[in-house]
Amino acid sequence: MDNNDGIGLIFDTECDTLSAILKSEYGDYSTIIRKSYHHEPIDLSRRKDDEYRVIERPMLAICLSGTPGQLYTLTPQAEDGTFSRITCYHMPFKTEFRDVLVESVNHNSDNYTLRERFFQLGKLYKQRRESFFRGGSYRIVIPQEYCKVFNEHFRQMNQEVVDDISHDMQSVVRRLAFTVFRIMMVLTSIRFMDKTPNPSALTPKDGSRILLRCSKDDFDIAMAVGDVLIYHTVYCYAHLPQSKVTTNGQGEIVTKKVKMAQLLAALPDTFDREIYRAMSKKQGYPESTTAKWINDYIRQGHLEHTSQNCYRKL
Repeated sequence: MDNNDGIGLIFDTECDTLSAILKSEYGDYSTIIRKSYHHEPIDLSRRKDDEYRVIERPMLAICLSGTPGQLYTLTPQAEDGTFSRITCYHMPFKTEFRDVLVESVNHNSDNYTLRERFFQLGKLYKQRRESFFRGGSYRIVIPQEYCKVFNEHFRQMNQEVVDDISHDMQSVVRRLAFTVFRIMMVLTSIRFMDKTPNPSALTPKDGSRILLRCSKDDFDIAMAVGDVLIYHTVYCYAHLPQSKVTTNGQGEIVTKKVKMAQLLAALPDTFDREIYRAMSKKQGYPESTTAKWINDYIRQGHLEHTSQNCYRKL
């Protein structure tokens, strides 16, 4: 990155390769990931030659694949902030055996392989990107009506993951919102590149920035991507080695709503405080937590408070 104006792009099919290299070369690799996410200055001391480097504005993009175990090597816990700065997509393992001896058949009419297809797309993007930056600098605006939808959506998402998963997930939701905003800007820029072959013609004579507005389509696409990513990121968070999130035998997350429903179903039609305390202990829930749930049951209309410390199901 230091030799490339602070810009870095990493693709690797083995997730733990990155952590192994960075750790051996520069020690704490998580600092590089965390600071690059916000383009904050990185100062690094290389062990081998007593080398000291500073990258003022790092721009690093990383795309990795691997097993869950490799992911947890890269980010073993959620507390240090590395996990909240990455987005995850979990692909369930398929049990059936795929025939690897059959020759693949290319059904594309232009006889392109995937490698050739993406190479051509890359060349096209490179041309349009160069033209895009020749146009000068840009200011991307999200219309105010979309901002209200955006803020309410992530406010609700934040509350849901806190209630159902963990308070640690707040940082994940907030940085995911930032990521979705970036996706909106990227989609807006690409749409502008596609529709405007010569951006230089639009450059203001006073040297100010070209104004781009995010469309409804690009806003909706980015929000939909965010909804998918939070589901997969929560799944990966729940399976971190030090995670306290409860999962069932199939690896599915047992949310607060599920736990509350299980406790309520286990209680008799009429009960007192001693009975629900004993039941909560049997199911492994703290008494202070289930006491709050009893009040939630009453507010939700599932229970009636008949007398002091006595309740009846409705």
